[in-house]
Amino acid sequence: VQFCKENGITFYAVNQSFPEEKYDNSVSRKIYADIYIDDRNIGGVLGWGEVFQIITNETPEIKTPKRKKGFLGLFNK
Repeated sequence: VQFCKENGITFYAVNQSFPEEKYDNSVSRKIYADIYIDDRNIGGVLGWGEVFQIITNETPEIKTPKRKKGFLGLFNK
């Protein structure tokens, strides 16, 4: 937190509720999700594309565009 502050990044709350937020005992603040991802614990800092591939076991089909021959390509047939 101190490092962030020294580098111009400030937080409105750290390990606590937002001070101006009205606490309502009837509303749960728990976050629900099907999958929780700790991006620091999955083998280092990966890109989200790599994280997606790991959790879905999918390999993307990467299409490489054909290179244009250009003007000189007209003469090499």
